[in-house]
Amino acid sequence: MQYLEEKHFVHRDLAARNILLANKYQAKISDFGLSRAIGAGQEYYRASQGGKWPIKWYAPESFNYGTFSHASDVWSFGVTLWEMFSYGAPPYHDMKGADVIKLIEEDQRLAQPEACPDKVFEVMRNCWQYNPKLRPTFRFLHRFFSDDIEYQNLQELVGTGVEINANTATISGANTNAAFNTGTANPTFSTLDASSTTETAGVSIAQQAPY
Repeated sequence: MQYLEEKHFVHRDLAARNILLANKYQAKISDFGLSRAIGAGQEYYRASQGGKWPIKWYAPESFNYGTFSHASDVWSFGVTLWEMFSYGAPPYHDMKGADVIKLIEEDQRLAQPEACPDKVFEVMRNCWQYNPKLRPTFRFLHRFFSDDIEYQNLQELVGTGVEINANTATISGANTNAAFNTGTANPTFSTLDASSTTETAGVSIAQQAPY
C-alpha cells in the first residue's frame, strides 16, 4: 500500500478478502477492479458513477461524498487489521450499510478484538479518524509494523488461537458500547448512486466534499 501511495493510486477495495498469501510470511494485495489513479496535483479521486461499494470498509468521505484518497485507503486498512485480529470475523456483520454509516457518523467504531495488542488497536483507531488529514500515511504504517512492533511477540499472539465468535460484531464509541448479534448475513457491498443525491439504503451523497 505504501507503493500505491507513492505511485498515486487508490485501491478503493482493501479488505481481508483481497489479501492473498503467497506463503506463511508473504501477503499480496489483489482485486484492483475499483482502483484509480489520482491526477497530477490532485489529492483525491471523485467517483462519477454509482455501483456496489464495500461500505463497511469505506471512510466517511467516501460514502458521503464519493471521494477517495490514500487516507480513505488507510481507513480500509484499519478495518482490514480488525478482520485479521478477529480471525476473519466480518465487521458490522449483521448490519446494513445505512446502519453502519449512521454509527460512524455518531463517532462509534469497531471495538478492540480480544487478540489485538493495545498498541496495534491505537493505530487502528487512528486509521478511523473522521478527518482524513489526521490519519497516518502508509509510509508511517509500514515503518510502524516493520520497526516499532516487536515481530516475535506479534507472531506469538497471532498463534494463540483465541476463539472468536464470528456471529457477533462489537461496536465502541465515545458514549456507547453495544454488541450486535447476527441474524441473516447481509451482502458485503451496498449500492450507492454517485451520480445523484440518493442511494438505495437512503443515504445521500453530497455534491462537494467539505475539504
